[in-house]
Amino acid sequence: MRADKHYVEMLDAPPVRPRMEMIAVDAIEVTDGDATAPTPELVESIARHGVLQPLLVQSRHGRYRPLAGRKRLAAAIAAGLGEVPCIIRHAADESAEAIAAASNLFVEEQKTAAHDPGQAIGVQASGELARSLSALGACTNLLGNPAAALTQTVATSLVRAEVWRAACLLQASRMLRGEIAPARRPVYARAIVERVLQCMEPERRLRGVELEQRTDLATGRIDVDEDLVVCALSGLLMAVFALTDANGHARVALTAESQSDGSVVFGLSQNAASAPLEWVTQAGESETLPMEAAGLTTVAIVAARRIFAACEGRMKVEAGAGGTAIQITVPGLPHSAA
Repeated sequence: MRADKHYVEMLDAPPVRPRMEMIAVDAIEVTDGDATAPTPELVESIARHGVLQPLLVQSRHGRYRPLAGRKRLAAAIAAGLGEVPCIIRHAADESAEAIAAASNLFVEEQKTAAHDPGQAIGVQASGELARSLSALGACTNLLGNPAAALTQTVATSLVRAEVWRAACLLQASRMLRGEIAPARRPVYARAIVERVLQCMEPERRLRGVELEQRTDLATGRIDVDEDLVVCALSGLLMAVFALTDANGHARVALTAESQSDGSVVFGLSQNAASAPLEWVTQAGESETLPMEAAGLTTVAIVAARRIFAACEGRMKVEAGAGGTAIQITVPGLPHSAA
């Protein structure tokens, strides 16, 4: 459930508490004024994951009037869903209009935030975080039931992978919203890669990805926010992993090398598929990708670019028929500082 203004108000509204139920889409009244064409990306997402964010509806005479979530409803219908989760309000028409107005105010605030691409992508990060938390709930159910040792092992790996994914998304979202500022300190580049490998091991095992790593050439130190950089590299590695899903023999590499000028170059690559053009765009200065198309990979790339830019680093993506390579160059500390 979102922390929208009208949801907060509902928590204090007597005398009837709102409840959530699955409601058949044909029981929800849709008028011509409600006709909103959903984006193909939203339809695809709902077809794959379902409606993760409940609609807000008014109950009247055995049927339901949508107050918030008309676009999600239209996408659910287009995706062929028979029912959707709804928060039900038993309210007079006047109260319902006030609730709908509060919902529309929040939507307008979102549109205003969309003028800042970082803020808008931060909203997408929150959606991905909700999906991750939903997966954690499913994993918890597996752990709570008697099961074979293999099931318990897989469920434990799922929990660890999703907890780390959620942590990275939270940090990315906070960075994109400008809620945190990097706290830089000297750290060995090799230590950063070792932390990334440790945190990403559960997801690597679950995906069955062959991950190569080379840090023997990373002898220098860099002045960065270690926690943010570990999350940034982990997010990029998740995106790279996703490109290999259709290729069971793909190889992924994570490297760190010190250069003659003292800088450190982090590298992430895979040999399975070429990255979308948006990866190259988002790694640069542009953030013009439509926000409805922004998913985990966009969040990871834009957040990583901002995190590394905060320590004078630069990132580029090369996508070709033979795979994808991401390269991040970070200035090194003088030997006297190391």
